Formats: sequence, structure tokens, C-alpha cells
Amino acid sequence: MQARTSGILEASRGGQIPSRDAALPLAGESDLAPLLETAGILRDRGHRNVVSYSRKVFIPLTHLCRDVCHYCTFARPPAPASAPI
Repeated sequence: MQARTSGILEASRGGQIPSRDAALPLAGESDLAPLLETAGILRDRGHRNVVSYSRKVFIPLTHLCRDVCHYCTFARPPAPASAPI
């Protein structure tokens, strides 16, 4: 880990929010362990042991859909030679 990125992570753990330009070196960091550790600390500090979820999770079993929303790029009409399910 580079000294500059470790300084950014230490400041983040202390409650300082880095600017975009200051945080940009983190994107090129190859040693992810300290970055993930800091992310976990900040998550736990902000949310403790609360687990959230979304009721609107979409788990695709096929690419078929009855909705006709015309903007969707996910649903596809079945191919003529294949079974839809």
C-alpha cells in the first residue's frame, strides 16, 4: 500500500471525507485488504448490525416477460425454434 493511500484511509477512519481528487489514488490501489477493512469499519460505524433488503429483487429465471414496457433491454421474445421455458 502506498503511503498516500494509507493516509487517505486513516483520515477516512477518523471521520474525514476525502475530496474526489484526494480519493482518486484509491482506484489504482492493488492491495485491497486495507481498503476493504476501512470500508467495513465505516459501514459498521454507520449502520451497526442492521441488514437491509429490497422487496423488489428481480431474479430472472427466463428472459420472458409479460410486461410491455418497450424501454426494457432485458426481456426478449422467444426464438421461433426454441421452447420459451
